[in-house]
Amino acid sequence: MNHNRHSSRITRPLSALLVSISALLLMACSTTTDMKAFSPISIDDRSKAAIYVYRPKAMTNALYSPDLYIDDELKFPVKNGRYSRLSLSAGSYPLKLDSGDDTTSIMMTLEPGTTYYIRVTTSLKINNSLSYEPYQRKFIMEEIKHDIAQTEISECCMTKKAGTLEQEITRPDTVGSDGGFSVDKTQNPFSH
Repeated sequence: MNHNRHSSRITRPLSALLVSISALLLMACSTTTDMKAFSPISIDDRSKAAIYVYRPKAMTNALYSPDLYIDDELKFPVKNGRYSRLSLSAGSYPLKLDSGDDTTSIMMTLEPGTTYYIRVTTSLKINNSLSYEPYQRKFIMEEIKHDIAQTEISECCMTKKAGTLEQEITRPDTVGSDGGFSVDKTQNPFSH
């Protein structure tokens, strides 16, 4: 009988601790974040078209940001989990995505006052061979219908406070303004 009392004195606090921890874990798992819904910015100049380029979050090639070129002009790197908006005059444009290892392109004909969506996805192929072969990285661009694209941008690229809209940026051709180290000029040591 003495043994049972001693056992229950230890078991009760452990059970209470276990129940408390389980309750805390359940509360942590059940919290939801209010995601801001994506809505495109209206086009001010009706002679222009808008293009949203977005890249859903993925672990594959997450550290790589291929460069987007339009008419052979560098616009910006396409980052994982981000979207960018371009405003262009109506007409036909070649869009090229260059990752250094791979280049893909599409031709787009833009109508005035229209919004277009380009999704960038990625793949990584590893060859099973006896000798060393580098990974084969691939980035894919495709035009997506507006309802699907808006849902995907809301899911991948929007945060609780605000969307992660990347502004148009251009990469300077020279090393940092102070002539020192620049991350843009380095190479990933794990890319081989």
